[in-house]
Amino acid sequence: MVHILILEDDPQFRKLLARILLEDGYNVETACNGKDGLRIFNANPADVVITDILMPEMDGIEVIRRLAKHHTKPKFLAISGGSYNMPARLNLDVAALLGVSRTLAKPFSPVEFKSAVFQMLQ
Repeated sequence: MVHILILEDDPQFRKLLARILLEDGYNVETACNGKDGLRIFNANPADVVITDILMPEMDGIEVIRRLAKHHTKPKFLAISGGSYNMPARLNLDVAALLGVSRTLAKPFSPVEFKSAVFQMLQ
């Protein structure tokens, strides 16, 4: 079973993303920031890490940078709605430069989300 870790600071959005993936049969864990996400990943490495870019404690760019060096390097889906006076696309372009598998700008539909995860696993 594919193990997915979701890092998202918005609790309602994090629960929604987890529910979508759980309904499709994935094993899902969640964290509210990058620091907690790294702790969870180190205890139980995931096949896929879905990370928001702008989060407290540690942002998604730093998570991607650190996990890209991990011996069980996961596939990454970076998501962002933009903030800090930067559009989402700019945040996602930075993530793409770090080698993430896919990016999605918020808001996105459940169908777009499912499709991105499915394509990453092919």
